Amino acid sequence: MERTIHQLTGDMKAGRNLEQALPELMNRMASAYGILSYYNMDMELSMLLESKAEGRIKPGKTTKELEETLYNIIRRTLLAPFAPEAYEEAVKELAELREKVIAKMDILTAYTDLFILYEYVMNRLEAVFEVQELPVPMDNDAVAKEILQWIFSEEEPALVNQHIKEMLSCLPVRMTKGKFLELVENAFSIYEKSDDQGVEMFDYMLRSAAGLYTPKGMAKSYSKLDKVKKLFESRPLNELIREEYEERKAALKGGTDYIRNTTECLGAVQAIANALMTVLLTKQYFTLGAEKAGRRPEDITRQLLSGEAADTEQLFAGIETEMETVSEEIMGLEPMLLLAKETMEKQIGELMLSAVYQRLLMVQRLNSGSAYASLTEESAEQEEGYLKKVKEAFLLDIRAALEEGSRIRNRAMMAAVLRELPVFFNNHTEVMNYVRNSLDGCRDEMEKKISVELLRSCYTA
Repeated sequence: MERTIHQLTGDMKAGRNLEQALPELMNRMASAYGILSYYNMDMELSMLLESKAEGRIKPGKTTKELEETLYNIIRRTLLAPFAPEAYEEAVKELAELREKVIAKMDILTAYTDLFILYEYVMNRLEAVFEVQELPVPMDNDAVAKEILQWIFSEEEPALVNQHIKEMLSCLPVRMTKGKFLELVENAFSIYEKSDDQGVEMFDYMLRSAAGLYTPKGMAKSYSKLDKVKKLFESRPLNELIREEYEERKAALKGGTDYIRNTTECLGAVQAIANALMTVLLTKQYFTLGAEKAGRRPEDITRQLLSGEAADTEQLFAGIETEMETVSEEIMGLEPMLLLAKETMEKQIGELMLSAVYQRLLMVQRLNSGSAYASLTEESAEQEEGYLKKVKEAFLLDIRAALEEGSRIRNRAMMAAVLRELPVFFNNHTEVMNYVRNSLDGCRDEMEKKISVELLRSCYTA
């Protein structure tokens, strides 16, 4: 009879009966992760097939190839007699597939950030090309009060900071290049005690926001998006005539729609790959109960891939309860796996549990909350001088970009970067003064109207 989580936890915390408790913990964790992921895989698979059938998404050639690779792996592993060699090979294939998706998503994210800058500029050019009559003048005091009420409408500091960042990205930037660069330089100091990975991530966020991040193969991977980029960079945006404005507006919409569709397709592929990989890593360690429980998701998978699942609502009926039960098992056991990781490495090795233990750690990374998480732990102390090197390189590049860019493009870049920085206001009054100065500094009522309406879209239905 299977012991309760309370009984297993008692043995683990007391360090007794570990020759029985540790194998039981590993097998039960593998079983719970595997069954939950099996159901998640089926649900993701069903949503992908349904979205394609209804025309909500249209996979391109690359996505179709990745998708077919997934289906082939499923057929020769989960829908075939168990063969350890086939599972091992499939895990390697899935790891490679994940890296391909991550590389594609990295490029799409870089284009997305570029297009956000273009959108910022195009929104401001509406006043030149699309407005037929001047708007009614706004009362700066009333608008500032409205914005400030929204910013400080939350008690949670993190939410207030998020509101401030939204404000910075929508209202016209009112600061000199020198002040902006000073804020950027100061922000790097927060990472003095971070590891290399933390510094690299911050640098990536700033470069991406500023449109300075260019992943390998960016131009060749998505020719449609590269054409949009080249169009926007072919002529200063503040010198456009109406026909050029309309051409870029249409190109930007087309590019944005393409990114949205491709991102959704790749996201579905990655979600299925992560769930499938979890099942393959854990299935050989299933308990007898898990083997029995796995028959239903296996049947669902078979029906989905064969096209027999006419009524998906009936196919998935009642699985929420089963998934909830397994999730509760995971929540109860995960603290014990952490305890084993921190204090029982020796016993894990002596009991020959290292293989399943390492797989469980990989499974946790696969299910960490980020579909694109690395499968290997990457943590190292910061090398001496590394932060300074990264900071100076970014400041050099952002200065050059600001020197070369037009006024309106620079504003877009500064607004995007400011949104990624830690909030630099010290008190309510400084926020109030910034909002008011931004409104007072608008060159005309139309610039103010467009900026305020963009911000209002963040907090009005």
